[in-house]
Amino acid sequence: MIFTINKTPKGVSKVFVGKVVQTILVGERRPKEIIEIVFLTKLEIKKLNQHYRKNNHLTDVLSFAGEGKTRFPLISGQTKFLGQIAICWPKVMANAKNYSVLPQEELTRVIVHGILHLLGYDHETDGKKAGRMAKKQEQYVFKALNISR
Repeated sequence: MIFTINKTPKGVSKVFVGKVVQTILVGERRPKEIIEIVFLTKLEIKKLNQHYRKNNHLTDVLSFAGEGKTRFPLISGQTKFLGQIAICWPKVMANAKNYSVLPQEELTRVIVHGILHLLGYDHETDGKKAGRMAKKQEQYVFKALNISR
């Protein structure tokens, strides 16, 4: 697994983010995939949401599939670029407060959510698929945070 991360916000550990990413990719039997995580401002993510999803509102996470393109061809053993996840840290912090959870837990949730979308999971077209994705999401959140349930 390789992941890149841009301008990490204060309070976000690259090591922690890497462990969350690894938990999901290993769990999904895709350990050699490459993921890029980008932290954006409220305005930046709102613009992306408007442009790509035609939703003119703030969101916490967006996923952009890499479509299997090799991102780093000189790195041996890597299979493909799975995609990019855009995260709005201020929105994650607000969500954590609204849901009475720690920011680290909410960050884990949006990372898991974004990666599941990159892996083809969907919650917007079918209620049964939505339930399956939600269950898997929470399993990975608890696993990444080492919480027994």
